Amino acid sequence: MTELGFGSFAVSISVPAGPLAGLMEKAYAPFRRTTPDPHSLGAWRVTVRIAGSLPPAFERMEEVDRTPVPVRRDGERLGMDGGWFGASVDIPRRAAELQCPLSLHPLDSLLRVLFTLEGARAGSFLLHAAGIVTDGRAYAVFGPSGAGKSTIAAAAAAAGARANSACAIGDELIGLRLGQPSAVAHGTPFWDGRDVTCPLAALVVPVKSADTSAEAIGPGEALRLMWPQVQVAGLTSEELAAVWHAAAEIAASVRAIRLRFALGPRMWDEIREALGSVA
Repeated sequence: MTELGFGSFAVSISVPAGPLAGLMEKAYAPFRRTTPDPHSLGAWRVTVRIAGSLPPAFERMEEVDRTPVPVRRDGERLGMDGGWFGASVDIPRRAAELQCPLSLHPLDSLLRVLFTLEGARAGSFLLHAAGIVTDGRAYAVFGPSGAGKSTIAAAAAAAGARANSACAIGDELIGLRLGQPSAVAHGTPFWDGRDVTCPLAALVVPVKSADTSAEAIGPGEALRLMWPQVQVAGLTSEELAAVWHAAAEIAASVRAIRLRFALGPRMWDEIREALGSVA
């Protein structure tokens, strides 16, 4: 049994001994938990059974990893069908069963759905974004694929490694959560995320440009741009409304910035200066 946690989410995963258990131990190692998070509603339980075979497309793992998995909801039960793997979720019992071949992608997909369900009750959600921490505060850099999230995260990570001034807590999916006195951002175990939680300093919309500058945008515009990047698979209309409320509260409580950035040797330094110039 492996105990994981990220944000306020906790899960116990039972996987047969063998290659999949080894993959999971390596990929999820930073998120192992020995004590429960005080904000957690209680751990989910996931039982994994090995069955089936990998599809030919899995030779390009990065493409399969990002393929949305169909989710069906029937009252308090939820199912996932990836074609070559499947899962069933009993929501009241906080229990899930997964049948899959030797691949972490099905487990990643299931954990994202369970976190999304949890977030509707805990004021948190997964955001398709890069998370960057500098000066003890996090910036959520969000947008569609190709907007520059990973580029900015890589620049921050490289600069931080040299001067210990910044780090990337994720370049694909991060968690945002309402909190007191402020919202927080945290890494997730997907795509090499880091187990870091920090106060959320700003929501950042990146735009590739010939030079680097930043300007404030209003909370309504920030929410409009952010909402398509919020993960909502498997939610009922009431749960969807709760996640919308959490996103709206976060958009209203932190700065929102449109960041125009240019590639170059001083890319992160220029971005950091531009972010700091917006009141």
